[in-house]
Amino acid sequence: MKKEKLNINITLDKNTQVFNPYNKEQLSDELSNYIYSCCKGTPTKKNIKINIIHKHEIKEEEKKEIIDAIRSNFGIDIQENILQIQYELSLELLLIFIGTILLVTSKIFHNLDAFVIDEVISIFGWVMIWEAAYHFIFIDIKKFIENKRLKKLTEAKINFKQKD
Repeated sequence: MKKEKLNINITLDKNTQVFNPYNKEQLSDELSNYIYSCCKGTPTKKNIKINIIHKHEIKEEEKKEIIDAIRSNFGIDIQENILQIQYELSLELLLIFIGTILLVTSKIFHNLDAFVIDEVISIFGWVMIWEAAYHFIFIDIKKFIENKRLKKLTEAKINFKQKD
């Protein structure tokens, strides 16, 4: 079965700002946001095809620069997400560790008949463990889906079509 493709059409004229005004090797934020927003609501398994429609002449070197900027832009977003996931995973593991220590401490206080203190410590321990589990289950999945979509954008087939 042939995979469906998502077609993203970009219309350029001579005044369209393709690159960041501060760095001619980076894609403009507006174009980057437009391309990514076109992918929202579609399955991450769909291949992506970007059609750049232009009326003016674009040299081969400029086409290559645009393609490189698109791929680089979304590749950097993937790297940023990976760094964030690694940092958050470390924090989650730390929360689970501290939560476990608090639960053990709570049991010690329970054996010493300090019921109020043991309950408070137990609540803090369970909250830390719950927060780490919640983040791991729900928030990290969102990042993984975003990374799949960004990977599809870096692998997208990019076509240039000159319109008369």
